[in-house]
Amino acid sequence: MTDIKRLLSEDGEAWVVFKPSGYPFKLRKQLKEANNDEAVLALVLPYVVSIHIPTIGGTVLDKLTSVDDLADVEERTAAQIIYQFYEFRGERNYAPIPKNSSPPSQDT
Repeated sequence: MTDIKRLLSEDGEAWVVFKPSGYPFKLRKQLKEANNDEAVLALVLPYVVSIHIPTIGGTVLDKLTSVDDLADVEERTAAQIIYQFYEFRGERNYAPIPKNSSPPSQDT
């Protein structure tokens, strides 16, 4: 079964949880047509249920409302959000998540 929580760093300090369902077919085309990381992240954000990312300034980012929220996050971590989203989508096509799955609480 596909895991909706994805680690963004090896130490487990940074992670993201994606929606278990509700991905329209048109998303595939939109992602293909996105021409930079910011455009891809803007498409990914609506599918992020919860997030925990340490910022460069030492605070923790625990919600995303726009791509601008990632301004103080390491570039590598932002790229990992994209990578993990693509990996998650690929896995859920082969091992779907039941529609009644609920995301874990932010305390995980």
